[in-house]
Amino acid sequence: MPIDDPNTLAISQLLFGDKITSYLEQGMGFYTTAKPYLDNYLKNKKAEEAEPEVIVGENIVFPLNDPLPTWLIVDAEISLTLSGKSWLVTASEITSESYVRNIPGEYVMSHVAKQGGSINIEGTFFAAQDAKFTTDGKWNMSELAVNNYSIAGDSDLSLELEHGKLLGSGTFEYENELNSEHLLAFSETIFSGNGTGDFAEILLDSLSSVDQFNINMNVSGKLKSPDLAVDSDLDNKVNSAFRAAVKKSLKKLKAKPKLN
Repeated sequence: MPIDDPNTLAISQLLFGDKITSYLEQGMGFYTTAKPYLDNYLKNKKAEEAEPEVIVGENIVFPLNDPLPTWLIVDAEISLTLSGKSWLVTASEITSESYVRNIPGEYVMSHVAKQGGSINIEGTFFAAQDAKFTTDGKWNMSELAVNNYSIAGDSDLSLELEHGKLLGSGTFEYENELNSEHLLAFSETIFSGNGTGDFAEILLDSLSSVDQFNINMNVSGKLKSPDLAVDSDLDNKVNSAFRAAVKKSLKKLKAKPKLN
C-alpha cells in the first residue's frame, strides 16, 4: 500500500499502536517533501533507458608492451609449383617491418622428386626500417636422379648425361649483393652421345670411363648480373681419360699394316 494512501494511517495504528503513529507522521512529512524530486528522477531515468546515452570521446592511442608492425603473418604454409616441380613452403614472422618486433622471419622450402631424392632450402630474412632487405641460409640436395640431361648438341657432337645421382649443398647470403658457395657431387654417371671425326670419338670414349665428378660454384655480385665461378675435377678426369684414349687410338694406328 503506498505511504501516501489516506487509509495507511488508520491501519498502521490498528496494527502497531499509538507509538508508530508519530513516526509515520514524520515519515509522511519527509515523503511529501521528497516526492517531487523522486518523481522527476524516475521520469529522467525512464527517458535515459528509452534513449541510450551517446558518449563522444577522443581517439586515444595506448602504447603496447609488444608493438606490432602494420601487417604480420605469424605462420604460413603454401604449396606451389615452380618450373613444373611441386614445392612446400613454410614460413613465420612474415612482414615488411621486421624491425618493429626485431624478430627475423624464417622460411623452409622443400621438394621431393618423383624419381627419388629431395631438395631443402632454409633461411632467415630481415626487413630493416630503411627498407634494406637481408637474407641468409643454406640448402642441400639428397640423391636427386638426373636422367637424359643434354650437355651438347650440334651436327658434329651430341652428348648427354644419360644417368646419374646428384648430391649437393651450399650456403647463401644477401646484403646489397649476393654471396654464395655451392657444391654439386655427381655419382653413378653414364654418358652417351654421337659424333663425327676423331676428336668426337676420343671424347666420347674418354667420358665412358668417368663415373663420378664434383662441381664447385661461387655466385656473387648483383642479382641482375651476378658473377659465376666454376671449378670441377671433371676437367682432370676427362684430360686423363682423353690422354688414355689418344694412346689407345695411336696403338690402333700402329697396329694397322703398312701399305708399301
